[in-house]
Amino acid sequence: MNILIDDSLEPFSFLEKSQINDVNNFLIEKNIKIHYLCTGWPTLDDLEFSNTNIKILRSPFAMAYYWKQWMEEKFDSNIEDIHFSYKFNKLFYTFTRNPKYQRCLLLDKLCESNLLNDGEYSFQQSWKSEFNYDFKCFDGLPKIIDIDISNASDVITPLLNEIDGFVNIVTETFCRDYSPIYFSEKTFSPILYKRPFLVLSTPGFYKKFVECGFKLYDEVFDYSFDSETNLDKKCDLIIDNIKKLKGKNLNKLYKILYKKIEFNHKRLLDILNNNNYGSRELKSHTELYNKNI
Repeated sequence: MNILIDDSLEPFSFLEKSQINDVNNFLIEKNIKIHYLCTGWPTLDDLEFSNTNIKILRSPFAMAYYWKQWMEEKFDSNIEDIHFSYKFNKLFYTFTRNPKYQRCLLLDKLCESNLLNDGEYSFQQSWKSEFNYDFKCFDGLPKIIDIDISNASDVITPLLNEIDGFVNIVTETFCRDYSPIYFSEKTFSPILYKRPFLVLSTPGFYKKFVECGFKLYDEVFDYSFDSETNLDKKCDLIIDNIKKLKGKNLNKLYKILYKKIEFNHKRLLDILNNNNYGSRELKSHTELYNKNI
């Protein structure tokens, strides 16, 4: 028997290392093979499943498909036909729905730099996180600028065309130097919305981004933070990029970057449409593997 487990919105294995041997013995006894579909890039942990009846299938751009589908439903149009008209009045925007250390650190440092009033931000605890952060400057009060997802069944929000912040400061799921590189919906959304963005993530994130055929907005931003392994310093370097936007004509900067913004938008659609990196839409993914395993 062949079984496909479709967990393509998560970058994690469904088993702990200590469980693999016992589960594999059971699968061998019952003559079962499992194909586990998840997102993210291959990790060393995947090697733990070598020579077992469990095969890890990775689709690093799976979240982009879901975001694309959601946008097409909301705008009632194919993604290629959606047009955006932006007038930027704020330097940045950033979302915090599920508080993690890096997201709280960013808000605290933005507050210390007196930048919060120059941008748009949300701070929610919609998923009732037990994480507590000792803020030095940020007040920690809830604030919503996007759709409240406390009762939502998915994470595909908000409508970014209604937000007038120039650059999206994305705080990815993983940020530590020992963490895997992971492109989530938080990274894909500004690409599909044709907006500039800076990502606080694992060292080498942008190196992988470029390897995938995307272009950096280095006419405006300094990406030296990408190799920084100290999270505090990395956050400071990203905020330095925001400080340099003060006094600039944001709408003019957008025009300067637009050719690359358009290129990255088309590159992402090309990856999805041509199934590069295993990014075929998930329904077809499931049908494809069911036919071949």
